[in-house]
Amino acid sequence: MRSLESIKTPLIIKSVSYISIAVIICLITALFLPWRQTITGEGKVTVFSPMERPQSINSLIDARISKWHINEGQMVKQGDLLLELVEVNDKYLDQNQLQNLKGQQSALFNKRSATENLINSLEQQVGSQTELQTAAIQGAEQNFKTAELNYDRRLQLFDKGLSSTRDLELAKLDIVKAKAELEMARNSLKIQETEAKLAQSYEKLASINSEIFKFDIEISNFENRVDQRKIYAPLDGQVVRLKILGQGEIIKSGTELAIIAPLTSDQAIELYVSDVFAPLLSVGRDVRLQFSGFPAVQFSGWPSVALGTFAGKITAIDASSDLQNEYRILVQPDYKKIKHGDEVKWPTPDVLRPGTKAVGWIILDEVPMWYELWRVLNGFPPTISYTPEKQGLSKIKAK
Repeated sequence: MRSLESIKTPLIIKSVSYISIAVIICLITALFLPWRQTITGEGKVTVFSPMERPQSINSLIDARISKWHINEGQMVKQGDLLLELVEVNDKYLDQNQLQNLKGQQSALFNKRSATENLINSLEQQVGSQTELQTAAIQGAEQNFKTAELNYDRRLQLFDKGLSSTRDLELAKLDIVKAKAELEMARNSLKIQETEAKLAQSYEKLASINSEIFKFDIEISNFENRVDQRKIYAPLDGQVVRLKILGQGEIIKSGTELAIIAPLTSDQAIELYVSDVFAPLLSVGRDVRLQFSGFPAVQFSGWPSVALGTFAGKITAIDASSDLQNEYRILVQPDYKKIKHGDEVKWPTPDVLRPGTKAVGWIILDEVPMWYELWRVLNGFPPTISYTPEKQGLSKIKAK
């Protein structure tokens, strides 16, 4: 009996054996459990609409700070005065410069008016002289024809011996005089002088108009320059940062003065994902998000049991990667699930501020766990059997 007792298996070994067998069975069973593949990306909270993102307020001129009318954290309305500047450019220091420019332009207006009156007068003179010249030419032509006819009669009479040589020569001289008078009528110097003055007046008027146009530009630039000495809020929002604070500081054109965050409920997350996973990215993918400052527990393979995360969908993907070979994607709330009560709303913008760090898990296809282990051990990328129709997108959107 003692021998039989000595060959019995100890209870502890039996327990360990049973436990090992159970663990092996559980592990084998677990290998066939479904596993949801994911891609991890990091980024920050932003605003989807570019018109509602935090905007910089810049100086448009070289100037000196005169007076701030706001403080950091202050709420402002569109059109509120933020800052007053004082000119430092010598060209714009004269307080009476605008009046002087307008005075010079007014003198040019008077000069243009006088020139236009002169042009009207010269045009009338040219018209009158043209009429007189036409009448003179017609008379000279008639005299010339008459002289020619008279010469022909004299010549016929001379051939018949009825007229003297003296009469024939006088008739010929009348033709010469009539022709000279006709040429003088056709080439009147008076009308040519008037037309020359008219051409000069037109040239002068064009020059005056050019000078007036230059003054228009200069006056407009000066008036805009005056407006640029005061900087107003371009939108409703909160002043989150003042970059230049000291009164009397000199600033350059383009210097950033302040940043205003618009009052908006538009929220989005920009995540950066390695180019290795670029073929797996597509608009419409589900994303689970964790925000800095909001406790959460994320199970990579089982996103449905995650705690403290928020639902989102990819709405935009950059067409090219950045210098670190990463693609930027924009994620917005999954409004459909939130509306149906399947997901909770994102934190409000006054809590989830732009710039807050965020981590996102992009949901891919479901595979067996053994396949996922095999893929990881071999260093293969996740599967790429995703189609937009699986996520409920229409075929039109897919195309």
